[in-house]
Amino acid sequence: SSLSDVNLVFFLVDGTHWTKDDEMVLTKLQKSNFPVVLCVNKVDNVQDRNEVMLHMAEMSKKMDFVDVVPISAKQGKNIDVLRKHVRNHLPKATHHFPEEYVTDRSQRFMASEIVREKLMRFTGDELPYSVTVEI
Repeated sequence: SSLSDVNLVFFLVDGTHWTKDDEMVLTKLQKSNFPVVLCVNKVDNVQDRNEVMLHMAEMSKKMDFVDVVPISAKQGKNIDVLRKHVRNHLPKATHHFPEEYVTDRSQRFMASEIVREKLMRFTGDELPYSVTVEI
C-alpha cells in the first residue's frame, strides 16, 4: 500500500467544528501507527480564544497526537511549528537534483502545460479532458 512509507501525517480540521468526515479520517488514523499532528485551522475566525482551547482539548482526547497545533493557513500562523515537525520526522536524504533546478521537464513541455491549463480554465466544460497541445 502507498501508506507503508508514511513518516508523518498532518490531520487538518476546521477549528470551529468537528465533522463526520473528520471522524471517519480519525477512525482510519487510529488504526495506523503513523505519527499524527492535529492541525486545527481557522483559529483566526473564532472570536473566543477559550472556545478554541476547549475545542482543541476535546479533539486531543480522541487520539494520542504527536502535537495539536492551532493554525491559520490564511495568515500563516504557526506554520513554522509544522515545518519543525516535518524536519523532525522526515528522514534525511540526498537531493535528487541540483538546488537550482526548478523542474526536470523541458521548457517546451512546461509551455504546453501552461497553455493546456489556461484552455481548461477558460473554456471549462466545452473541451474534452484529453486536450493535446504541441509547441
